[in-house]
Amino acid sequence: MPTVTVIVPTYNSGGYLDATIESILSQSFTDFEVIVIDDCSTNDVVTRMRAISDPRLRVVINDSNLGVAGTRNHGLAIAQSEFIAHCDHDDLWHADKLARQVAYLRAHPEIGAATTSFVKFFADGRMVNFQAVHTTFAGQPCSPVYYKWLMYFTSPFLHSSLMVRREIIRRHALRYDEHLSMADDWEFYFRLTSVCDCVPIAGWLTLYNLHGANWSVVAMEEMLDRTGFLSDRIGALLGCQLSVEQGRAYLMAVTIGEPCRDRAALASIGRLIAGITERMIAVHQPSAAEAQLMKHRAAERWWRIVRRTAIEHGTDFLACYDTPGMPNWVRPPWHSVASGHARAHWRQLFARVSPIAPE
Repeated sequence: MPTVTVIVPTYNSGGYLDATIESILSQSFTDFEVIVIDDCSTNDVVTRMRAISDPRLRVVINDSNLGVAGTRNHGLAIAQSEFIAHCDHDDLWHADKLARQVAYLRAHPEIGAATTSFVKFFADGRMVNFQAVHTTFAGQPCSPVYYKWLMYFTSPFLHSSLMVRREIIRRHALRYDEHLSMADDWEFYFRLTSVCDCVPIAGWLTLYNLHGANWSVVAMEEMLDRTGFLSDRIGALLGCQLSVEQGRAYLMAVTIGEPCRDRAALASIGRLIAGITERMIAVHQPSAAEAQLMKHRAAERWWRIVRRTAIEHGTDFLACYDTPGMPNWVRPPWHSVASGHARAHWRQLFARVSPIAPE
């Protein structure tokens, strides 16, 4: 039995899959199998994959169209290796990705899963964004608690970078939510990190292909409708229930980065950011230094949301920065808007660039 099973779900993938498979089969670590699971494609993808003469490659066809989550679950059900790695049908791997992750997980038996930092690129080869998922503080890697906290604001990992111990999957019967056609990987990270620690290792080892057919590009409205799980997770953490409107406003402002038009909704978002951070620190008890980092990043995130909204909809929204009931650390003394002078400077700046002039 090979050490790693690589699961590649595909549906009408076009030419992207050929490059993906080439990058996988070119790994410096060679003790693996690749299972391409076709979700009833209507093009020639199965014929192309079966034409590849590499004994490590296996092609499996779903009996019916299951969607991406169902296809991933099919892969989990048939994988038998010690480690399970995932790669979407349009992404690429650095040649040392598997080698680095296997070495890390074997050196750290207390860690259940590992991901990597990644680079976003276009088909013409342009590298447009380097996502440093591997985070350090005071020279030391952040603990798994940091990523569990980050998960309440964004999907912290690229799915094509994920490697999990199969024993974790088997013991806890982990599966993707087949009701989700969007963000099933993000929801899966919540399940995964509730039973084991998952950390990114250092290195730009995965490449995320940006093109017009990315789900995150073509299905934004569906994403909003299918990410109620985030509201549920936040509510469970804080002991409250978010309305549909609250959940959508939070996702739009915090995760997607859209300005919030409603002052009450914006103030609610600030309280949620602070509440999530304080609750995660209380529950997981990170080191004092890492707790400070989480607060620092939460304060930065809150200020960026308020600033973006003020630029778009008028400087009156700056008043939301001082939302009543927010803890003092959200407005730390080192912050660039802590003084009245700095606040006035920002108001003058926004007055010049905002379509809505301040009163």
